[in-house]
Amino acid sequence: MEPFEIQEYIKNRVLANGLSSLEPSKGLEFYELCAQIKTAFFAEWEKEENAKSMLDIQKKAIIGYEKETSYFKDRIEALIHRMDAVDTPFPSWYRDLADGVYQENWGLAGISEWCTPGFVHSSSAKIIGDRIYFMEEGKMVLKPQQISKVRRDQLIRAFLLLNPEERLDKVYHETYLLDGTRVTIFAEPMAKKGQDAIVFRRYIVPILSFEEQVRRKTIPRESIPLFRHMVKIGFNVVFLGAVRTAKTTFLTTWQSYEDPSLEGVMVETDPEIPLHIILPKAPILQLIADGQELLRISKSLLRSDADYFILAEARDGVALNTAVKIAGKGTKRLKLTFHSGDP
Repeated sequence: MEPFEIQEYIKNRVLANGLSSLEPSKGLEFYELCAQIKTAFFAEWEKEENAKSMLDIQKKAIIGYEKETSYFKDRIEALIHRMDAVDTPFPSWYRDLADGVYQENWGLAGISEWCTPGFVHSSSAKIIGDRIYFMEEGKMVLKPQQISKVRRDQLIRAFLLLNPEERLDKVYHETYLLDGTRVTIFAEPMAKKGQDAIVFRRYIVPILSFEEQVRRKTIPRESIPLFRHMVKIGFNVVFLGAVRTAKTTFLTTWQSYEDPSLEGVMVETDPEIPLHIILPKAPILQLIADGQELLRISKSLLRSDADYFILAEARDGVALNTAVKIAGKGTKRLKLTFHSGDP
């Protein structure tokens, strides 16, 4: 991949005088406007900030920090007015002109529509090559917006800013946005040439209750008293199912009924379940471990005096063996999920 776009700009700057060089630009096409604002924006910024500050602000903006996002959009809005370009038509998938310019240059590009209220119930989105898909009513729907190879590479580099230890030449990456959305990147040569992919996934159930699961037709209403008593008694529970069968959502719902005075330990392979938000007063230790790392800490887990354990995603024999040993020593309230096509 080519050098990061900001460095490229600094090396090849074309507007040495910054905003003072701007002229009114009526009649600009949207993508021309994006290019002009991008160049002028960096010229202004180079006068005020160093490159590291610029990267820090972009890093926070792309993962969802409101202050940093507003920093971009406020300046973009000022530039649009200065250029007399407020009437420039913009693609329908953007909220407004300033949002479109921001998303095209520094944000999530066409995938940003997935983050708007209209798609709050969509659990995933994908970029495959230049194509963009949103999950709608259980099916991946091809969207009209596209994203170029250059813009995909820029987006990947921006995501990698979130994890400084990640190397650009790796073919697989995984990171998280501020709202918990997991971003998985498959680059060439793992992906076929021109078919690199970025996958976005989030959990979309805002109400964690058995009643909400009834509304979603996940469970029958008659089962609610049974599940409430099972939580209270402290049954060990395994949530089984195929991919995208809401195992983690149901585990999280079940956990939301747990006694917040009890001490818990949760081990996840990825930081997906925000127990510190769901049960903010509960003394729950939240760990990230998988494979050999889980094996390394398993003895410590077995010696723990916690009231219960959660293995958020038991992927292999190490995790299942750990769960069996924990249950075997008499621990109640054990919870885990496991992928299975035939539960």
